Amino acid sequence: MGRQRPIGYPGRQRQAHVYQVSYILPLVTKLQESGVPMDRLIKKSDLRYFDLTDTELYIPAPVLEKFLTMLQNDVVEGRIAETFHDLFIPEIPSDFGSHICNAPSLLSVSRRAIKSMTLYQSNMNLNLNVIGNKAVLLHHTTGWPSKGTTISDQIGLARSLNALRKTGGPDWVPLEVQIKGDIREVEDMLPSGQYPVYDHQPETKVFFRTSMLHNKMQLAFPMKEVHELPPPLVGYTSRIEKILESCVPGHVHSLTDLSDYFNMSKRTLRRHLTQEGTSFAEILDRFLFSRACRLLENSAMKIEEISEYLHYANPSNFLRAFKKWTGTTPGDFREGLHG
Repeated sequence: MGRQRPIGYPGRQRQAHVYQVSYILPLVTKLQESGVPMDRLIKKSDLRYFDLTDTELYIPAPVLEKFLTMLQNDVVEGRIAETFHDLFIPEIPSDFGSHICNAPSLLSVSRRAIKSMTLYQSNMNLNLNVIGNKAVLLHHTTGWPSKGTTISDQIGLARSLNALRKTGGPDWVPLEVQIKGDIREVEDMLPSGQYPVYDHQPETKVFFRTSMLHNKMQLAFPMKEVHELPPPLVGYTSRIEKILESCVPGHVHSLTDLSDYFNMSKRTLRRHLTQEGTSFAEILDRFLFSRACRLLENSAMKIEEISEYLHYANPSNFLRAFKKWTGTTPGDFREGLHG
């Protein structure tokens, strides 16, 4: 008998979605400051293979959602989005956050966020609709339903509410709120006031007056100017490239790793990459060459150390690979750069 799909989700496929490190970093920092041994918890999870010091790097969505679920089940008293809703503000510590926050109005903020959302969270569908004097900000986390995607939806609601408070003022009250999950899971972060709230809806929606779209958000602190962002992360190739760039020194993600991270068979992953005109071997080869050249140019690391950094079995294998790429040795290549 073949594997059955969950009822109500016909034909839904797993996809290689990613989150930017900036999504989790404020929460990790806050918990560390509260005395939670985050280093130990991270070392117990697949997050240990990712560089969490650079907000512009990326983490596979299932890896982060599994970690959030563990935090909510075993560490945080209550639900993450409710307990730490003040952390989930528009001032995201990354170029994405700076770009959207420096927009001149809430309308521009929304448009920039919708256009570039895949650079921050590729499985978040965000939209803005205007119906006369009523506007609605709506979102939902795509993919297979799980505790992790539920937490993501709740964090998305917290961020939307905080953006609207920063636009409408601390006493702002929505016209209506529709919640994808159970109201009891988010009621403590909803604004005080009289307005209808509906739960168990297809997606989360926050209704507000259209006139607010012309207002500017009042930021908690100034953000650097970022006028342009990279292209959206659409497709498997670009997201896998970002995942490879995010690995910690001494570890390079393999096809098996990616298959595990994305809960997807290697065969399926290969098929998607073939459809995009590439293969994992080609992506990995480009990454190793680029990273090797960068380390040779910008670091004082020895050739043996670079070989270990890039997870080669021994320096001889690295030397052979580098000579195949460039026709010369790493040492001669470095001398040519600095000669």
